[in-house]
Amino acid sequence: MTGSRFAGAAFLCALGFVSAQDNSPAPHSASKGDRQLTYLIRRSIVDDKSLSASAHTVKIISQNGTVTLRGAVANEDEKATLEAKAKAIAGVSAVNSELTVAAKSK
Repeated sequence: MTGSRFAGAAFLCALGFVSAQDNSPAPHSASKGDRQLTYLIRRSIVDDKSLSASAHTVKIISQNGTVTLRGAVANEDEKATLEAKAKAIAGVSAVNSELTVAAKSK
């Protein structure tokens, strides 16, 4: 049963409904359009295998066409890539980036 619960959590995380960092539900709009935006952005990010694991697990919150990206990414290039991917999705009216660049370990 534990493995099944883990698989379910991983699936929800991949779709953006649960954060990989804290397993708390992301605050999502009840709007079908906002859920679709979140899904399309998540797919675009996850399908890009050049991005780091941390980039694949950023939190995506869509509300009334405005998208907020939260989490840490590996570098400035990844940050710009995620912001561009979110902006490129039809129906997105604005993107608020709360992405941070992870400190490099020595």
